[in-house]
Amino acid sequence: MAIPTDHIFTKGTCLKSELYQLIIDKLTAAGWKNVASLASSDYVVMQSTGNTEDKNLLLNLRDTSSTGANSIVTTDYCVMSYRLQNTYVAGDTGVAGTFGRSCLAWTNLYIAPVGAVTTTLGKDTQLIYHVYADASKLILELEYPTPTGLGPVVIYLGQPDSLFLTQHQGEFL
Repeated sequence: MAIPTDHIFTKGTCLKSELYQLIIDKLTAAGWKNVASLASSDYVVMQSTGNTEDKNLLLNLRDTSSTGANSIVTTDYCVMSYRLQNTYVAGDTGVAGTFGRSCLAWTNLYIAPVGAVTTTLGKDTQLIYHVYADASKLILELEYPTPTGLGPVVIYLGQPDSLFLTQHQGEFL
């Protein structure tokens, strides 16, 4: 498969509370699969072989902050979290899977340009987004209503188009 280099972004709108599902839906449409065997403990585990079809890319996502509190879906808070895992072996149906880096801390992903995890923005706030997704990444630009006083945000999840390091099974050496 050719590696895309001319990214064409799609424009749309969604509520802040719909943003988490939008990310998952765009990754899924681009060929990623949610391979989590127990969502209550593993959350969302998006897996892809990448644009070159020779990778094992894993994005572990959840709708709460790194502390596991305050969902961006059900509350007015603005921080979700992610982990870039190197391996994941799904468990039997209803049984938690095993992560290669089980002790890896969750990293906060601010969906609005706010200074603190405790800053809020109404979950019914209408956002304008521009999104591009392929089998290696998702690039998402978010714009907020003028009255909020918030500037735009760009989120990049996944593998860049060009790598300058040797990579082995999702880890850079």
